[in-house]
Amino acid sequence: MGIRSANIVGTAGGAHAWNNAYLDGQWYWYDTTWSIFNFRSATSDRYDHGNYSPGVMPTLATTDYNMNLAKYPLLNIKTNYTLAAGTQLDAKQLVNVSSSVANTTTIKSVTYTGTINTNKSGRYTLTVTAQNSLGNIVSGKCEVYVYTATDLLNALTPTMTGSSNWNNREVSLYYGGSENKFVDGIYTKANGTITLTNNISGKNYTYFSGYVGVDKVIRDNVSWGYYANATVKVYADGQLLFSKSNIGWKTDMTYFAVSLPDNVSTLQISVTDTSGQGGVGWGDCKLYR
Repeated sequence: MGIRSANIVGTAGGAHAWNNAYLDGQWYWYDTTWSIFNFRSATSDRYDHGNYSPGVMPTLATTDYNMNLAKYPLLNIKTNYTLAAGTQLDAKQLVNVSSSVANTTTIKSVTYTGTINTNKSGRYTLTVTAQNSLGNIVSGKCEVYVYTATDLLNALTPTMTGSSNWNNREVSLYYGGSENKFVDGIYTKANGTITLTNNISGKNYTYFSGYVGVDKVIRDNVSWGYYANATVKVYADGQLLFSKSNIGWKTDMTYFAVSLPDNVSTLQISVTDTSGQGGVGWGDCKLYR
């Protein structure tokens, strides 16, 4: 793996051995024999090194290693990004950085290939390469949608089919344990399947995005909400564009961004619930043109 590691032989209540590793410019100790994998800044009193070639022990770091840096990935390329027409593209916005190390592993550089006209609405596919301050490099494709106007989905009045109900209200969805509030949300409760059909004929929409997950009202009622299980789908003129199953009490919210067919006339969002709990929230659902 290209990581320098020193084998240390000594005692720790008896003959023992462990390692020092050189990470990001500093030495740390770890002990796989005792399952101590979090790289530490100093040995405990139980350790006494006996011999080490060339005879000089590495000087250990003054603080423990940030184990969040061992998570993967530390950064990746977004698959979708929206940009208002007439706005300059900031290439760094095409990259996701792990929030746990955002202040430690800053983005050093981002380059892309491909053509984009930020003054004209449309879909543009870019090949993006990013590097962080630790030297990690990732590449991937990102579809950038340049738009001239947006409308919220909850500004429309859909036709409902199914035996459940829905309403426009604030929804709170969770990601990584953090609550995300969406004032312009749609709350859908289902026992079976509920479908909301929106007439967008003649609107010239070409893109649709939003967030979906279990609403706070379900997450806060552990005794029964724990069993929630739902499938959500997005259709345009009957064509399936997005689907996610097994949305339950522990499921983080999901961001979706989909291209709409030309001259689309109907947009549907549906929830199929088999648990009887329902409570799926749709947040910040936007239509672009």
